[in-house]
Amino acid sequence: MKMLGKFIERSMWFYPSVQILAVIYLITKSINSPSLETIGSLIFVLYFLSPLLYRFISLIFPIQIGRHQFGPEFETSHWMIAHRLQMIYVIFPFIEGVINSLPGIYSNWLRLWGSKIGKRVYWGPDVRILDRTHLTVGDKSFVGGSCLSCHLATTKADGSIEILFLPIRIGRQAFISAQSNIGPGSKVKDQEFIPILTQMLGNRRKNLVQE
Repeated sequence: MKMLGKFIERSMWFYPSVQILAVIYLITKSINSPSLETIGSLIFVLYFLSPLLYRFISLIFPIQIGRHQFGPEFETSHWMIAHRLQMIYVIFPFIEGVINSLPGIYSNWLRLWGSKIGKRVYWGPDVRILDRTHLTVGDKSFVGGSCLSCHLATTKADGSIEILFLPIRIGRQAFISAQSNIGPGSKVKDQEFIPILTQMLGNRRKNLVQE
């Protein structure tokens, strides 16, 4: 099983390039000879292939919660597999922005990744979500143009890379202002207001405006 995990991890380094090439091919084909089949394939590759692959792989290799070391000499980083599957949305954020412009679609898409999203959640047009797999957001919450990341990568004294991965939980009717960074392990209470330019990491908070 360890060998299989390492094989999948190494293979995922090529996944973003293959996915981008597939998208370019399908766009070109749609322009030259448009058909419902080609357009449907394009939508599938853009929005369904990655989350479905993640859900299947995570049945065997779920993301490690907590700290783990990353590198060829260490055990498989399940987070890295998920990270590579989401890479296209980091490189081309407008792809994600398209479905964010459609009411209700974005929340359902995050649920497809495995996140628990409540009803009538508002997502700002420039919100950046780096880990779509472990979010919990309560009903009627407002998430402005912030960055939500369940992971934090650091280097240790020996030069190795350590990944901290913890879920993010946002309560009901919470309000997260623009330009805030919500890091791993952050918890926002029900009806809590997070001011602009707030940095959160676990239980630690810092507001850049008040300094």
